[in-house]
Amino acid sequence: MNGNQYYPCSFHKRMRKILAEAGAKTAPSNPKAMSEELLQALEHMRFHIQRQRDQMVLAVTLCSFLGMRPSEVARLENRDIDFSARLLSLRETKSQEDQKLPMLSFLVQPLERYTSHLVDSQSPLFVNTQGAKWERRDVAVAVSRYAAEHGIKNVTPQKLRATLGATLSRLKIEPALTAVILRHKDAATALRHYNNRELEDARQCLEGVKITTDAQLHQEYMREYNRIYTLVGGER
Repeated sequence: MNGNQYYPCSFHKRMRKILAEAGAKTAPSNPKAMSEELLQALEHMRFHIQRQRDQMVLAVTLCSFLGMRPSEVARLENRDIDFSARLLSLRETKSQEDQKLPMLSFLVQPLERYTSHLVDSQSPLFVNTQGAKWERRDVAVAVSRYAAEHGIKNVTPQKLRATLGATLSRLKIEPALTAVILRHKDAATALRHYNNRELEDARQCLEGVKITTDAQLHQEYMREYNRIYTLVGGER
């Protein structure tokens, strides 16, 4: 749909085609006359038409808010979602063991609606237009495409994961908890990769320090600076 209006005859022709694809033997004269089965069939059709777009948004959400790796996103199946415990199960992770992640509250309803259209428990959450299960590169393409649509270049799942780690560090989340969220085996890994809080504090401290010197010392410093700058090939 490009936003243009349908002429009445074109609209009815399009609607008859959609209803026929949904299994309606005759087109109802009024939407109120549609059976519950027909409404569900139309809803299911809409899911398959919009699925590629929905998958892109879902993949970006999982990488951004849960720090999931692209291979973990691509492997997700219907059985990996536990709504009662609000957990996501990750299989064949980087650590060679099954892991779990909390299902954030804003994800519950969209995932319930999304998974209601899947055939069985082993149905993959992400498939391409041919119905084949996604691979990690498909996740990377989806993330990059979504970011490009919003005017952001060179975005990858790995950068989204790193951004989450850096955000947790700025929020002063303890490295041990960051390690749990990002599923590192020990807190030292989280501390090494994401926790630059101390260095950032030090930088801001030094930026604010006003070092005073007398005029002669300042002049001698500038002469020495200029001499070294010239020696290394600089121009002033």
